[in-house]
Amino acid sequence: MATPVQGSFIDRTKNIERPNSFKVVNSINDAIYEPTGSNLNSAFTVSGEGYELRGLDGGSITGGLASGSIYNLSLSYVSASSLATVNLFR
Repeated sequence: MATPVQGSFIDRTKNIERPNSFKVVNSINDAIYEPTGSNLNSAFTVSGEGYELRGLDGGSITGGLASGSIYNLSLSYVSASSLATVNLFR
């Protein structure tokens, strides 16, 4: 006779969302990228020079960002030269 404790195993492991942790959505180098739908980002990093970033709510950034720093800003447009890499995170 089986008791409720001895029932079959069901995996109900929940993925734990950790605060201030990010998943890479895309990495842009020598390309133009316009994130839409499920590819929207919530943060980004930049390394190198020769990029243009446009915020989701407007505004444009073409330089002056610290390389490797995480910026919590959603982007609607990313253009990166061959000397720059922009990593988008969610």
